Amino acid sequence: MNPISIGKPPFITEDLVDYLDEFLDLYKDRPIQDNEGGMLSPHMFAAWLITKKIQPESIIESGVYRGQGTWLLERAAPMATLTCIEPDYNRIEYLSKKAKYITSDFSKTDWGAEDLD
Repeated sequence: MNPISIGKPPFITEDLVDYLDEFLDLYKDRPIQDNEGGMLSPHMFAAWLITKKIQPESIIESGVYRGQGTWLLERAAPMATLTCIEPDYNRIEYLSKKAKYITSDFSKTDWGAEDLD
């Protein structure tokens, strides 16, 4: 049986240690100190590291909650276009000046009509 390859992983195990201090320096300056109900540090580290290594051209964040993930993604990939989906816009505490916000539910968004640039 031949192994299936899906491409090169975006990071190696050593990156977890090598990038941890950089992440911790960034994380201590986060805008929302208590993000209970949203991403916490372990998930944020994984999302930040993968995004930092991949450097995508665009990011769609589904479920903004208070905005901590938005803040983190902006710092991981500062050149990416960022589209944020959050039906409850009023609970967002950190609003990005460069992100586009969509308040419809992800499953009800007409992606053909959305300008994501």
